[in-house]
This record gives sequence, C-alpha cells and structure tokens, in this order.
Amino acid sequence: FLFLMGVAWNAYYYYMNVQVLQENNTSETNNGNHNNNNTPNHNDHEPPDTIEYNDIYSQAFVNILIPIMVWIVCCVRAYQFHGLIVEAGMEATAEQEQLQQEFAANRHDDEDDDSDNDNGDSDNDNDDIEQQQQQQHDDEVVRLNTTTATNDNYNNTRRLVQDEEHEELTLQVEEARFS
Repeated sequence: FLFLMGVAWNAYYYYMNVQVLQENNTSETNNGNHNNNNTPNHNDHEPPDTIEYNDIYSQAFVNILIPIMVWIVCCVRAYQFHGLIVEAGMEATAEQEQLQQEFAANRHDDEDDDSDNDNGDSDNDNDDIEQQQQQQHDDEVVRLNTTTATNDNYNNTRRLVQDEEHEELTLQVEEARFS
C-alpha cells in the first residue's frame, strides 16, 4: 500500500509540476511576444528565456527526484521493518515450541518416575497431580506472557516506525512549501 501511495503521489506531483512549468512558459511566451514587437530585427519564432517543450518534462522530473528518493527510502525501511517483525515472530514461535517440548519431556519423565515409585500411596499421587497441574499452569502463564510481550514489542516498534515516517513526510511537506 505504501508503495502504491508513493507512486500515485509522485505521479500527481509530476503532473502538477508539468502544469506549472507549462503555465510559466506560456506566460513568458506571451510577455516575450508583447515586448518583442517594439524591437526591430528580432526573431518572433523563438521567444527569449522560455523553456523548450521537451525540457519541461525533464525539469519536472528533476523537481520530484528528492521526493521520489524519500518515498523509496520509506518503502525500503517498511520492508526491512516487516522482515524484523517476521523474524521476531518466528523466534517467538520457536521459543514457544521449545518450551512446550521441554514441558512435555518433563511431564513424561515425571510420569515414568510415578509409575516406578507407585507404592499404592494415594496421598503421593494426589500431590503429584497437584504439582503437575501447578506446573502446567505456570507453563501456560509463561507462554502467554511471552506471546503478550512479543505482541507488545511488535506494536511499539510499529508505532515508532510510523512516527518516524510521519516526521519525514512532515519535513518533506514543509520543504515543499518553502520551495
């Protein structure tokens, strides 16, 4: 979306530059012809100080080179940010899977220990079940905290990048106003 917005904005800005240059060229041509009628031996086919027709398009393009470069930088930074977010998500998923595997391995080891030490004592079995339930609860809390922290980091980083892009665009608009 950012790329399409940049292309549309730059195309519109280019179009507006061409229109302004053509208007300036037309007004200079009209002023030049009016003033040149008083001077003898002047070539009326080529008024002085006017921009050639093909030169209007190249000059309009030169006028929007800096804004185009700013948009390109914004698009590259957005792509890099997207890559960082994807990488952080993959790391969080891998860490979560590792924790789940460790939890499953610990639970399997606890079950093996319980079956080896089974003396028919129901109090020990109840204590073990309570410990397992507490461990499962603790692991679930750790998983949720990890996921929440990852989402918070993503949202905070996204806000920072959007703020930076907004500041860049604001500066660009202010520069355009003073140009």
